[in-house]
Amino acid sequence: MRRYTYGLFTLFCLLSTSAYSQFGLYVHGVGTKSSWQDEKFSYGVGAAAKVQLGKVAIGAAAKYLTMPSISSTQSSFQQKNTVVPLTGLIEYSFTRGVIRPYLGVEAGKYQIKSRITSQNERELTYGSDRFGVAPKLGIVVSLIGIGVFAEGSYHRIMGSEQEVISPGSTVVWVNPNAFWTVNIGLKFGLL
Repeated sequence: MRRYTYGLFTLFCLLSTSAYSQFGLYVHGVGTKSSWQDEKFSYGVGAAAKVQLGKVAIGAAAKYLTMPSISSTQSSFQQKNTVVPLTGLIEYSFTRGVIRPYLGVEAGKYQIKSRITSQNERELTYGSDRFGVAPKLGIVVSLIGIGVFAEGSYHRIMGSEQEVISPGSTVVWVNPNAFWTVNIGLKFGLL
């Protein structure tokens, strides 16, 4: 994993120094709607670094997302989830002007952590690393290196939706394996 990360970082640095590339740093707030909690929204933050090579951009992104809490009256517990996607990305811009709509995809490791609290205040934590993919659609408006952007994406995390935490346990861990996000934020062009 370390070699993979260093290799991506080296490629990213080499591409960002190309005469035809532009490096950008993106920071944003995230609104999340999970497929297993119909009525609740949650929030998070994120950042991405991209190298624009003509109409194609490549880069890396990270987000910290809180997922809606799950409560069960049958088992008397409450579950709180966080998801941290660490992904590589590729995007295709339809234009090269001030306003650039784009399509893209992110893929990589999704770190999922859950904290489960029972009625008698006993706390159990559980974590899992899974592979996930997120197709996305967005638009960026940029002038003189600074801009705003908005994008929507659908995240699909591979693996089962429910798991028993330990043998003999009555608590089932609910894996947030699919969710929608809307990212709205700022773009800073550094080159």
